Amino acid sequence: MQANRIPYADTGKFSGLVLDYIAQEPTLCSFFKNLPTTNGFVLQRKERANFSPSLRAVLVQQLKQQYTHLKLKAEELTQLDEHIDTLKNKNTFTVTTGHQLCLFTGPLYTIYKILHVIRLAKDLRQQFPEDHFVPVFWMATEDHDFAEVNHVHINDKKLVWETTSRDGVGRISVENIADVIAELQKLLPASTTSDKILADLKAAYNKKNNLAQATRTLIHTWFGHYGLIIVDGDDAELKKAMIPAFTKEITQNTAFKTVTETSKKLNEKYKVQVTAREINLFYLRDGFRSRIVNQDGNYQAIDTNFVWTKDEILTELENHPERFSPNVLLRPLYQETILPNLGYIGGGGEIAYWAQLKDMFTAFDVPFPIVLLRQSFLLESKSLARKREKLGFTIPQLFGNTHSLENEIVKHHRDFAKEMAPFKNRVEALFAEIEQLTDEIDESLNKNVRAQEKKTQNRVTQIEKKLIRAAKRKDHEGFSQLEAWQTALVPNGGLQERYDNIVWQLTQFGPNLWDDLYKAIDPLAFDFIVLTEE
Repeated sequence: MQANRIPYADTGKFSGLVLDYIAQEPTLCSFFKNLPTTNGFVLQRKERANFSPSLRAVLVQQLKQQYTHLKLKAEELTQLDEHIDTLKNKNTFTVTTGHQLCLFTGPLYTIYKILHVIRLAKDLRQQFPEDHFVPVFWMATEDHDFAEVNHVHINDKKLVWETTSRDGVGRISVENIADVIAELQKLLPASTTSDKILADLKAAYNKKNNLAQATRTLIHTWFGHYGLIIVDGDDAELKKAMIPAFTKEITQNTAFKTVTETSKKLNEKYKVQVTAREINLFYLRDGFRSRIVNQDGNYQAIDTNFVWTKDEILTELENHPERFSPNVLLRPLYQETILPNLGYIGGGGEIAYWAQLKDMFTAFDVPFPIVLLRQSFLLESKSLARKREKLGFTIPQLFGNTHSLENEIVKHHRDFAKEMAPFKNRVEALFAEIEQLTDEIDESLNKNVRAQEKKTQNRVTQIEKKLIRAAKRKDHEGFSQLEAWQTALVPNGGLQERYDNIVWQLTQFGPNLWDDLYKAIDPLAFDFIVLTEE
């Protein structure tokens, strides 16, 4: 596939905050620390050089434990253990991305995040050969918004997985997902690629697995050979490292105070992404995840019978840290506490909420990472590329308003504005002559003459619009080509990567798509990439 790069601004699909961050606008960059540049990584590496050896040991121990459900051959297991063991070394650092546990990995951008972080780790190894860099995918296993992860779009069809669980999504069993995979099979073309994908899905979404295990299995199957390590934060031993921070959050409302103050400053120019709560923790137990609040001096998990005094909740935290779950603001703090991490790769919304967090990190005495915008792609088939070329549009133009594009298609054949201009000029000339006559006889009539001229010009404009509509009705081919392109590549007016799933794209472009995507990424060059099938 051929890669073409265009500025993010030309797509019209990204916020002002994202565009300003790419441009390193000084006011916005003051909300971050080290920037996503080579020099930024030099500075970040120095800041992370003294990462705790004891935390490294715990991280390695728990990662090996988390991977035990994978059915790996002895050789594969040895290689994985050796790779994880590198995290014990003081010169090993991570670069991280993450996402919710969406069905079959969800929208395309999950895959783009993963490939971006893998490519970043590779490039950092080349730039800093004395160090080792491990790409990490952080699974948001504790999230409980099941409606956000239970569906996937395949060739414009929505497949939905149903369950009534209120638990953190990672703990939900996938034993009833076979029907969804069977439904998926009906939508895929018969091919060796489809067969391989279905085999991978059936192995991952084994009825013995929960969603966290299924997601790790699938992502490891596809990306483990690149050296990707997958972390599940829903881990009692890892959460022990967060007891001091969670204690501070419960007793001092640290995140609320710092994030609220930062958000006021950020909101002077940009839309704030996340609103801080007084306590940014959930209680995770017995099949539910409930927000913790302070009411009249006592602490309570909302919609449950769990109520604690201050001493009782701190004792509960000390004895059972696994029952305390960070929200969207504290999850990044958790990640940066337990990983020797240099950078985090996220989408536009994530860039926006990371901009709210620097002062919070300072208050908790945790280094703030480099934040990078994930790579965005558009995948264009040969047939759609031909349609675009026939329409005579560039890709940025086709991101635009459909009505305006239809008018442009009509103009491609006939420019009615140009053709109607002589008639409008003649109307203007005619009424100018009439006005000369009224000047001679009664100037008070001029106002009425000008009003009649305006009405006549409006009628000519109405005729022009009717001609355009009539031409549109005749230009079926042009409009059908436009509709086909936009339906496939700008579904519902949004970006393809926010809607489509990788399963369908693999069946369309073949298994080499992984390598095409990987090779196209320049991890520190922020351009929108269009991959067109050759």
